[in-house]
Amino acid sequence: MTSHGLTHEDHQSHKDHKEYKAFVIFVFVVSVVLAGVARCSAETGTSKFDSSRAYEDMRQMVSIGPRPSGSPAIAKTRDYIKKGLTAAGLTSTRRRPSASSTW
Repeated sequence: MTSHGLTHEDHQSHKDHKEYKAFVIFVFVVSVVLAGVARCSAETGTSKFDSSRAYEDMRQMVSIGPRPSGSPAIAKTRDYIKKGLTAAGLTSTRRRPSASSTW
């Protein structure tokens, strides 16, 4: 018996119960997240990854050439991406950089 009046078995049982509760909570959270992802995918009609399309997108952007910040090439790349998002039925928004250097 310990100074708290509990045996080693009592401590182990309490520890096992806490671990079981944590596991049940973990499984619940994962289930909720997976259900949400499945629901969102079904609602948006998300298709499977198309490697040919991804390669073509990459090829198009590489063909633009170097894209330093503020250059016409970066604007052309941005327009290409925006057109692709719009064609996929998505709304494209652009956030302007802020002058703040802190988070």
